[in-house]
Amino acid sequence: MNTKGSVTILFLCLLTLLTLTDKFLELQPVKLSDSGTYNVEVFDVNGNTLKSYSESVCVYAKVPKPRVTITCQNEKFDFRCDVEGGKGLSFSWYKNGEDIKMNVLNFSTNIEENKSNYTCTAQNPVHKSTSDPVEEACFKSATLFGLDFWIMVGILAGGGGLVLVLIIVLVTVACRVCKRREKQHRVVFRLSNLHTSPPPGYQKSKHTTRGRLPPIPQPKENGTN
Repeated sequence: MNTKGSVTILFLCLLTLLTLTDKFLELQPVKLSDSGTYNVEVFDVNGNTLKSYSESVCVYAKVPKPRVTITCQNEKFDFRCDVEGGKGLSFSWYKNGEDIKMNVLNFSTNIEENKSNYTCTAQNPVHKSTSDPVEEACFKSATLFGLDFWIMVGILAGGGGLVLVLIIVLVTVACRVCKRREKQHRVVFRLSNLHTSPPPGYQKSKHTTRGRLPPIPQPKENGTN
């Protein structure tokens, strides 16, 4: 502000009247509460108004480092950019370093099969800060027969264990049945031999009867008794 001669400058901000004579208003240290509209009036030594106007002063804090949180829900994941004391901020989102044109605090998208890194940038008119990259915590899992792959693996693993137990039981029962049948066959075979075999000495007596013939009778001579 350029003025000639001695002047008195009155700053009116938030119903507080400040009187200056050196044409400068310095706020030190500056605080967020110093933001507001300042009404300026300039008078000469005689009290005549030389100039009157208003100035808006905005004080911005340094933006803290944002933190990205990801929540998985129903084949979608939700992104949120959390900033401590995050008022009056604008946001930008980046996927694998590329701007995805999402200038919002949080958004949702479908779960992808491939993982990606996401970062968010929070900024005000004088400062900005970017979060650490966060890898997508949830991804679309493979399916088997239309169901989640790992659920099917669990079902098949449980079913496979049950089938294995059943196979062991069946093999054990089959072995016992075979042994029992074999034992029964041996008993039947022994009984059959007992009923069909000739008594001891039968073959010998038969051979003797067939081998020895009765003596041939001799003719009797006349005159002999």
